[in-house]
Amino acid sequence: MSKEKQGIDLLKFIGSIMIFTIHMAVFESFGEVQSAWELLGRWAVPVFFIASAYFLFSANNGSVEYANIKKYIYRIGMLYLFWFIFNLPNFICVRFLKRPPHTMYDFLMIAKNSVLSSTFTGSWYLLSSIFCAWLLFVLKKKMNTKQICLIAFLFQIICIFTSVYKGILPDQIRHIFSFWQFPLNIFGGLFYFAIGLFLAENQDLIYKAPKWKYSSIAVMSFLTYIGEINFAKHFAIYGGSDEAFSLIPLSVSVFILGMRSSVKIRNAKKLRNISTIIYCAQADILLAKVAISRIFGINFSLFLFGICSVIMVCIIAAVFWLQERKIWWTKYLT
Repeated sequence: MSKEKQGIDLLKFIGSIMIFTIHMAVFESFGEVQSAWELLGRWAVPVFFIASAYFLFSANNGSVEYANIKKYIYRIGMLYLFWFIFNLPNFICVRFLKRPPHTMYDFLMIAKNSVLSSTFTGSWYLLSSIFCAWLLFVLKKKMNTKQICLIAFLFQIICIFTSVYKGILPDQIRHIFSFWQFPLNIFGGLFYFAIGLFLAENQDLIYKAPKWKYSSIAVMSFLTYIGEINFAKHFAIYGGSDEAFSLIPLSVSVFILGMRSSVKIRNAKKLRNISTIIYCAQADILLAKVAISRIFGINFSLFLFGICSVIMVCIIAAVFWLQERKIWWTKYLT
């Protein structure tokens, strides 16, 4: 495996840890530390989208082949199906036991979320990846990549204004967007997926500029991102830190730095598989955290995080054990 792929694999692993700790609210007992930690790791999901598209299209020098798209959609679809089954206890507990549906609308919302939005924590990323791969294949027949990026950016603006600038939107528009759960829906990764396609087509451009320039962009973008979030909070329009204008250059520069790193990993594939397990299994781990907290009355998040991390390690070990036994369906777990 090339060094650039190993660097991206390491970046994805770090990103999966960041997402896991953010969702686990590790530092919630320390006030503003948790908010700062969330800002520190928001680059992770955009980098996941960029990396998925880059790997998908770079194998063919940026060409969008039907066979590759079909194979990718099938693989991600099976990944979603198996982890959906794994997360059924969480899904049933949250969607049925805690909030039992009483109307047909509730069941339609569950059906809609299962194919268009999010059922378990992190599932929106898998569904969005499927949608993005198919849409880029369709658009590529009629447009060039720059045009696709421009169109995708328009959707990204919607996502940004339903996240960090949510307070600007009128209540009626906000209600419409909340039904589709912007930005956590199938459009959430479209722009970053298009960026991944652009980088796959223009790999030479990535290596023209020295690494210190990308490092400078990353640092400046992160500082701007903090300023953008605080700006929204100051004017009481803040809705969340999932999307922001400054998050775009931050995520792209971090991805490129990962590509251009000279890291060497003996078993990068296993590291990549661990990243997938951490991301997809986090929903049930979150459920375990809530259960432990309520049953034993424990509120110290770092202690709970330690317990849940042990559970996560056990899940990772179990998945690898199943795969080593060469059970046919276990290949879809990573």
